[in-house]
Amino acid sequence: MAYSIEISRANPTCFVFLLDQSTSMEDAMTGGEISKRKADVVADALNRLLFELSLKCAKEEGVRDYFHVAVLGYGARVGSAFG
Repeated sequence: MAYSIEISRANPTCFVFLLDQSTSMEDAMTGGEISKRKADVVADALNRLLFELSLKCAKEEGVRDYFHVAVLGYGARVGSAFG
């Protein structure tokens, strides 16, 4: 039986993102016409996801506490990836 519970202010959920910040992330993505660094592709994807999560929390009366988010970066060291 799969675990299932509704996400709400009483039962918020947690997202933990682990981001590779090693020097290999400076390399370009291959296979497309436009060359972008791997780090830029990951940053764009995570920013879009965080934006979508914030929209889900926005209600007329304000922002609700549905999600707890942690972003950890690793490379030469490990720590919060928030600036």
